[in-house]
Amino acid sequence: MSIEELKSLFKKYFEGNASEQEKEIIAQLLANNPSAEIVHLFDSYYLLYADPIDYHQDQKERVWKSIEGKIVRKNREFLLKSKWLKYAGIFLIIGFSAFLLSRMLDHSNQFIEKNTESNNIVINASNYPLIEGLITNQGPISITKEDYSHYGFTYTDDEILILNDQFITSNIQIKISTRKGETQQIITPDGTKIWLNSHSEIVIPSTFNITQRELNLQGEAYFEVYTNDQKPFIVYSIDQKTEVIGTHFNIRAYSHTKTQTTLLEGRVKVYKGNQSIILNPGEQSFSDDVLTKKTVDTENVVAWANGYFYFDNSSMRYILEQIKDWYSIDTIVYETTSTTRISGTFKRSNRLQDLLSSLEELSDVQFKIKKGGIYVLKK
Repeated sequence: MSIEELKSLFKKYFEGNASEQEKEIIAQLLANNPSAEIVHLFDSYYLLYADPIDYHQDQKERVWKSIEGKIVRKNREFLLKSKWLKYAGIFLIIGFSAFLLSRMLDHSNQFIEKNTESNNIVINASNYPLIEGLITNQGPISITKEDYSHYGFTYTDDEILILNDQFITSNIQIKISTRKGETQQIITPDGTKIWLNSHSEIVIPSTFNITQRELNLQGEAYFEVYTNDQKPFIVYSIDQKTEVIGTHFNIRAYSHTKTQTTLLEGRVKVYKGNQSIILNPGEQSFSDDVLTKKTVDTENVVAWANGYFYFDNSSMRYILEQIKDWYSIDTIVYETTSTTRISGTFKRSNRLQDLLSSLEELSDVQFKIKKGGIYVLKK
């Protein structure tokens, strides 16, 4: 078959006009050790002609991952040779029997994220916070929303998680986590307010506010700390400790970024090893080999807590990395690079498609959303 005939065949398939016989021809062609030229051609026509998908389809993504996992196990040798399976899985199913397809779809509904720790309490209802806890000197205990009050949790109509005085006597250490695309407001027993950003977690011991006020953070959170001169409020993050009396501050401590502490009001002291630095309002510390600080626009730093992305002369790659977790994007494929720098804000409750459309208008690239993720293409 000539290259021109292949182009016509691939185009018809991705436009939805291929006959069952033509689909079978393509399936056989791609399943029999295709050349690099054919794979590249298939890849290019996928980007050009396949319909975009709506990325806010969490259930469909879970189904897709389940199906993809089964294809990996059934066809592992082929997977190692072909890069395009991640977005051509539905097409490849044509080559399997109807019985196998039905089994894959049946099992796909059973795809859930499982906690691997054996001694944790787990709350994982889609409409409520994800809470894991460890009960001292006891085995695993399952907890449901109906059990919140027993452990001193209250979840309000405004979606605020309140830890009351009963939590202090419950003898339980808890970890509160946010999934990608979620934030959670928390009020601790001392009255401190915490806003937990997407893909973040805090760990709070049951002794909180009895002899000390200490917690651990991974990810990003904004704090409005209740003043107590006798009990400093201490936050441990990946590589530093932040100590305050009563203040408003933001900590960004993801594993893939340098830890940043930004002070909005009050006074904080940041420690790393035997180093320490004091922040005044409007200053931000960077935890690198040496602790340093600089003056920043604090309103922009906490834009996320007000429901916005904020970009200040940002590169396209930086912007896409910022939105990757929020919209639960698996991969970003750069078919081209952009020299555009962008400043502005964007509401995080809006659709991914709307954000990308705005970025297209301001830049020299265009985007396609596929099952493999986001593709960045030249205009």
